[in-house]
Amino acid sequence: MATTQPHESAGDTTQRQQAALKTSAANVSAKPSELGPYEAKDDAYFTYYALLSHQAQMLQDSVRTSIYHRAILANAQDCFKDKLVIDVGAGNGILSLFAAQAGARRVFAIEASGMVEHLQNLVDASQLPSSTSTSAAKGKAAQHSRQRNAWIDGRIQAVHSKVEDVTPETLGGAKQVDTIVSECLGVLLLHERMCETFIDARDRFLKPGGTMLPSGGTISLALLEDRNLWDDTANKARWWETENFYGVDLSPFADAAWRQAFESPVVGCFPSKFVISPSSDYFVDFNSVKKEELERFDIQIHFADVKQTSVVHGLAGWFDLHFLPPTVPLSDASHLAPPPPPLIPAAEAAREASQMPDEDEAMTGISSSGSDATTQADRVGLATSGVPSSAVPSSANSVYGGLLSQDAPVFEPTATGPQQSALDAALAAAGIAHPSSTFDPSIPLGSSSSTFMSTSPFEPATHWQQVRFLLPEPLAVNKGQHVTGTLQFQANEHRSYTIRAEVRVGLPGAAMDELLVRRCTWRLQAQTYVWSVES
Repeated sequence: MATTQPHESAGDTTQRQQAALKTSAANVSAKPSELGPYEAKDDAYFTYYALLSHQAQMLQDSVRTSIYHRAILANAQDCFKDKLVIDVGAGNGILSLFAAQAGARRVFAIEASGMVEHLQNLVDASQLPSSTSTSAAKGKAAQHSRQRNAWIDGRIQAVHSKVEDVTPETLGGAKQVDTIVSECLGVLLLHERMCETFIDARDRFLKPGGTMLPSGGTISLALLEDRNLWDDTANKARWWETENFYGVDLSPFADAAWRQAFESPVVGCFPSKFVISPSSDYFVDFNSVKKEELERFDIQIHFADVKQTSVVHGLAGWFDLHFLPPTVPLSDASHLAPPPPPLIPAAEAAREASQMPDEDEAMTGISSSGSDATTQADRVGLATSGVPSSAVPSSANSVYGGLLSQDAPVFEPTATGPQQSALDAALAAAGIAHPSSTFDPSIPLGSSSSTFMSTSPFEPATHWQQVRFLLPEPLAVNKGQHVTGTLQFQANEHRSYTIRAEVRVGLPGAAMDELLVRRCTWRLQAQTYVWSVES
């Protein structure tokens, strides 16, 4: 039986649009305070992430964005199609949007900063009617009332909350989800400590056999030779040795200035030639690592058989990122080997602790070898002193399907992502419907696929860059010698880590010559920024 629809006036249309926006906005958790759903000490952190300028920098990192895009769409059939998904620290919502493009039934975009309001605006714009009245079709009013991204189709729910405060009620009654995605990464992988939030979401909401993307990350450390940076850092500290500054002797500041200068990691890209050794790698498995294992852990380093006489000015650090779906066992990562034995006996660790400044906590409890250490290594710290994983396509390709970050475009602030392609037809054939835009035709569909990204100096630059940890005193190393050491990471109240390190020339377990040992503290949150270029 045919029915006649009543005529809808322009006023009725406006009321219906307003009702739709109110309903959508109700999905955003109310702020418990003017600050937002976080403590006052985190205000600067979340305020920074609420800036569209910072969000643009991350989106325009084409290595980062295209790798996530590839990883999500490549695993669309197995991990996203008709699935419930959580996006941890959603920010501008780009991963939530990729998940929706991959066919997710519902995506909970959880974000604590004010950026969630901008994300809600995007979601609201997708729910507006596709046509507007004549009276409203002029000027700015038409721009704000025009429907955009209709393919979202109500599948993204913005949640204004810290992940730790989310409950099933917040998620519309959902107690478990199929997939959790996040761009939870900071300098050297773990700075900002968002990975712990990623793990919290896993422990409380991921169903057995569910997918974590990314699945893990590798912290890489290598010997660094960078005389110019070391000299520049030392000269800045030595300025405080001035004994007649307008009649004032500044030298009482000198010791503290030297210590502070070399406690500050230097973030920025640098030429790969500054790396003078293979890397020692430490793997973090997001599928199984425990939150407390990210609060305090040790990285053992061992650089075997130095190839040429060098002056070591510090350590170079970066991270690689892995997107291995649950169907790909971590044991397939054959280029990862067990860590070397500990380098600092307990007695020596205690002696070192007594020499630290009063404001530092003692460096104690260096992990010893045995079943407990092996168990933790299986979950967190697989290490190797082989060649950098990012520099050896043969081994990485065998594990990650050949999809290295070297295939991605170089980081350019004006980049907008891959161009349109014919992938839509393949996605439609797989039963995944979304708009025709920004897809890579090389992405395989219909089965789980793995992807790999590196932030190393051997690969295209990313907004994470790399980090250089300078020694307060350089270390001379002769050809054929070994450099070993331990870095102890202790989480601090600055959403970062205090790193206490011992670096020494000599074989593990050999008698210690104090002239060949360097002990230092680095505060990962106290970063300075220097880009170095080829001389």
